[in-house]
Amino acid sequence: MAVAYTALLIAAVIWGLSFPVMKFAVARLGPFDVGVSRMVLGAVGGLGLLALGRSAPADFRPFVRRHVPRLVALFLLVGYGQNFALTYGLTWTPAIVASLVPPLNPILTLLLAGVFLGERIGARRWVGVGLGVAGVMLLAFRNGWPTWADVIGPLVVALAPLSWAVSTVLSKPLLGEVTPLRLNALTLVGGFMAVIPCVDAGVVQRLARATAVEWAAVLYLGLGTVTVAYALWYVGLARVGAASAGATVLAIPLVGVMGSWLFLGETLGPVVPIAALLILGGLRMVLGGHG
Repeated sequence: MAVAYTALLIAAVIWGLSFPVMKFAVARLGPFDVGVSRMVLGAVGGLGLLALGRSAPADFRPFVRRHVPRLVALFLLVGYGQNFALTYGLTWTPAIVASLVPPLNPILTLLLAGVFLGERIGARRWVGVGLGVAGVMLLAFRNGWPTWADVIGPLVVALAPLSWAVSTVLSKPLLGEVTPLRLNALTLVGGFMAVIPCVDAGVVQRLARATAVEWAAVLYLGLGTVTVAYALWYVGLARVGAASAGATVLAIPLVGVMGSWLFLGETLGPVVPIAALLILGGLRMVLGGHG
């Protein structure tokens, strides 16, 4: 269990830092090019991890045939819901605000896991999720009541944790038949194939003109947040329930807020330490037990 939660938390840290990095990359390269490059690098990295794990793909075809509808849904959720929703949402949203949205994931995952997977959710976890969400709400309203213009971007960003929650529930049964690295590689390649129809030659030309710093951001977003983080996520998901796995993203907003402050100079405000305590306390309760 300790290994599983460590993997999930490292993935959460990587994803938390992705918000300031993605905000920088989207501002310089545009949301579409960043989204496409993430999926290309993610697919390459997923296949690389599969090769390093010496996982022979000989039994992939029967597995794919048995689960075509579920896999197609995962491909679309990864390619569009978890990818373009973030890149486009960040064009209208400060990184600090965007990093507060992922804690919607444990709430949605909790409900979906209870309904579709029959996972038991104890009172302690409900209280923990409540504390975490209270911390997120405190951060979200740190400057007063938001206007509609402030809400549009976060609503688009929110499609990512919604897609993530659905993916978590869809993936859990598959991990009884296939290793995490195989499922990671398959969903990343499938996600890339899902976005291919949108790609044109202009993407390659624009990326070829990117600076070294811009490419470093793209590599982090493609290989770090997609390949490595997804692999860690599946390793953790294979060993714990979907609700517990989803709850670890409560660590993302703290990392995202601090990263946005340090690297982008976005405003924190005095409420952040209190909100951080609520989020971390809620995370500890969610991971601490079933009662």
